[in-house]
Amino acid sequence: MAELQAKIAKQIDYYFGDSNMLRDNFLKGLVEKDNGWVPISTLVTFNRLKELSTDVAAIAAAVTAANNERLEVSEDVLKIRRSPKFPLPSQPVINKRSIYAKGFPLDSTTIDTVQKYFADKGYNVSAVTLRMFHAKDKDNGFKGSVFVELSTPEEAAKLVSEKHLIGEQELLVETKEGYTERKKNERDAAKKARRSKPEGDDGAGPAEAAEGAEGAGDGRFEIKKVAGCILAIAGLKDDTVREDIKEALAPYGEAAWVDFQRGDTEGFVRFKETGSAQKAVDASAATPINVKGAVATVRLVSGAEEDEYWQQLFDDRKKTKAARGGRGG
Repeated sequence: MAELQAKIAKQIDYYFGDSNMLRDNFLKGLVEKDNGWVPISTLVTFNRLKELSTDVAAIAAAVTAANNERLEVSEDVLKIRRSPKFPLPSQPVINKRSIYAKGFPLDSTTIDTVQKYFADKGYNVSAVTLRMFHAKDKDNGFKGSVFVELSTPEEAAKLVSEKHLIGEQELLVETKEGYTERKKNERDAAKKARRSKPEGDDGAGPAEAAEGAEGAGDGRFEIKKVAGCILAIAGLKDDTVREDIKEALAPYGEAAWVDFQRGDTEGFVRFKETGSAQKAVDASAATPINVKGAVATVRLVSGAEEDEYWQQLFDDRKKTKAARGGRGG
């Protein structure tokens, strides 16, 4: 009984913990409705808690027994909230105490096994995120890598300084900040390489949008500048694809091109008509734009930044046309 109570309290603490509260839009919406209080009857619909218990009274008792300063149980023992004494930190603060680890078994790794692995080494694990891949017409799958949030930046630094094995497999371990910077550099290098190869449809910059839908012949690579149609978008998941972005922005206008590669977390969208980008920005102020479960931030690209974007687009078009021998006439 005591073991089950501990598991329940730990799961509730995870739901109201720093990492989950920052990214769980559904839970954040509930928190905003009633001064932070969330009905336990709603929490028991969450899969991991439902596996442990659906007894509202038992869950309230478990949280009370845990004596966790971050959690409060309402007087009627029907609701739980994160104590106002513990304001949410910013994402950069959490990143400083988080690590990335790769090399876990693809078929047997769970949040619990990762938590136990690092807890057995003496680390205070606040949260674990299994990194999954999502593909159309395929089952979702575990990538073999995780993000682990620890109690302090010092604990994260200690963890990455040590060697970690799963059987004979050594884990690749680095700080989350280091991982993020490494992946950004890799994506930047890949973008640069793609733009230096005009042939093919392999994501070689926005010129590859080149209005192919307009047909072959002289007009195939013609691009007309349309003012006020470029939207910058950020805050995307790293498994987002162009179609996800197009689908999310479809209510605001038709996209001529999405300048984005899988693995990126930000990019640009070029709409076909003036006003569509601003429409998306205006709408996002009232209703957040959700792209594959992530709340995206958007802004209108204007002024010098807009001029630079179009110049890069035209430069890429010229390179593509020259590489193909100036075909089209």
